[in-house]
Amino acid sequence: MGRSRDVGPHRERGRTKGGSGDGIAEFDCSRFHIRGVKGTGDLERDRPSHSKLTSVRDHPLDGDVAFDNALVPGRTAERDRLKLVLPKDGSWVEFIVAGKFPRASSADKDAVIEVHRDRADGLVLRRHPLMVRIRKDHRKLTDHERDRFLEALRYLRWTAKTPKGKGLYREFVTLHTVATGIHPNQPYPMPDMGHGAPAFIAWHRAFLLQFERALQVKFPDVALPYWVMPEDSKLFTQEFMGENVVLPSGPNGEVAVEADFDAKNPLFGWTIDMSPLPRFAKSRTGSVHI
Repeated sequence: MGRSRDVGPHRERGRTKGGSGDGIAEFDCSRFHIRGVKGTGDLERDRPSHSKLTSVRDHPLDGDVAFDNALVPGRTAERDRLKLVLPKDGSWVEFIVAGKFPRASSADKDAVIEVHRDRADGLVLRRHPLMVRIRKDHRKLTDHERDRFLEALRYLRWTAKTPKGKGLYREFVTLHTVATGIHPNQPYPMPDMGHGAPAFIAWHRAFLLQFERALQVKFPDVALPYWVMPEDSKLFTQEFMGENVVLPSGPNGEVAVEADFDAKNPLFGWTIDMSPLPRFAKSRTGSVHI
């Protein structure tokens, strides 16, 4: 009887190879491939026994995934397990793996994908641990998750480099500035295609995804948190993205002040072009936008 083949790691793209005699599993984003000589394999997720709730989380501490054969526009994978019939000729069989919202991981490799032979309770051919990263409302982050995100920002700002040795964070700043059409090194003025055009939403989705992946190179457990506006925000505190005094607007418009960070905050000492981080002196709580 032929063997079912194992699944590649849940990474962005690449190839992986199993042990002696195993086939190669290829993967691209959340799209996986599997193949074998003949027979069937039953793929399911494994729920770790340490799933517990704490006072700061609404869901278990382990990540969870879902499967499907293909994606329907506007939907994601939703099946707890997936049966795959592997062709005798060793052809690749493609399937989808997706994080199961809102079950984000709290540690690396706290979710496991298992490949079984013939049925769900059949012989386990291979287990692959992975991490499920899900973007969360910033108010739902634990202190550890918040601090890891801030540490990742600091690493990107002060340490990470481009292949040419330039600061990686500065490259993102330049990219965003160029998109506005106001970069000082541009020989000709350009319209603000990143904000004042139909591409606003699509451009920023791609920009933030690229930024998030840059954070995850060194901090694989980090995902970008989000703020549902105009709901109350906990972002602008000394422990998170910095606090500022609130002053009445001056005769020339908004008054700029320095953002204040707790000394233990990884963003403490953050500068922009060698100057402290400036911010308009207005309230950023409640329904007030930035």
